[in-house]
Amino acid sequence: MFLFQMEDTYMAKKKAANKKRSSTSKAKKSTQGLKITKGVRKRKISKTTNTSTAKKNFISKAPIRRLMREEGASLISDDALALLINTLEKHAVETTKKALEIVKDDKRKRITSKDINWATRA
Repeated sequence: MFLFQMEDTYMAKKKAANKKRSSTSKAKKSTQGLKITKGVRKRKISKTTNTSTAKKNFISKAPIRRLMREEGASLISDDALALLINTLEKHAVETTKKALEIVKDDKRKRITSKDINWATRA
């Protein structure tokens, strides 16, 4: 029975400490970037960004950087990485267009590995 009393007092002290911690941490939070709406409720103001002008890459930087490192490049600038990714994407688009022409000439819908091989040869 004494053990249960010790657990109860321990839990009571822990709850009291959590209340103190939560009340002090709420007071320390800054209100920068928050908008007060109807009473106490706060909401973050979202910064609007125009995503239509930003070009998103289909190829991630990390795998290309890893590939370059495996080939012996220890230091890689972001500009060089971006240029290589853009070049690879352009090459992929051109190859896909050529393969699509081959598929349409054969009156098919599916692009196969043979189509890609023929497109890269041409």
